Amino acid sequence: MGKEAPEARKERQRIEEWQFISVLKAAGNLIEPERLVIPSRKWRVDYLINGERAFGHPVALEVQGIGFGHHRFAGIMNGYAKGNAIAANGWRLVQITRAEIASGDALEILALAGVRVEK
Repeated sequence: MGKEAPEARKERQRIEEWQFISVLKAAGNLIEPERLVIPSRKWRVDYLINGERAFGHPVALEVQGIGFGHHRFAGIMNGYAKGNAIAANGWRLVQITRAEIASGDALEILALAGVRVEK
């Protein structure tokens, strides 16, 4: 079996992420994609889960991948600052990988953070 082409990998990951978010929505969670969480820094999270709901704590969800400068020292330090600012605003920060989405482990991680994962 050959190596997956970059375009095919991106499409597969897009579909897996859509399915993952669909499961969270079906369980009754409010999902806000690309939510601005720190306006002064123009920081966004990939998804804010239950930000306006009475149950549970709002969860700022970041889907981690390779690229976009996040693997350089400055990018890593910026990520720490962003995570600390998110926590200071009262949200839980959960970081998952695309591999955890594909394996289903991301749902278990979110369940531990208080997110509904099934009805």
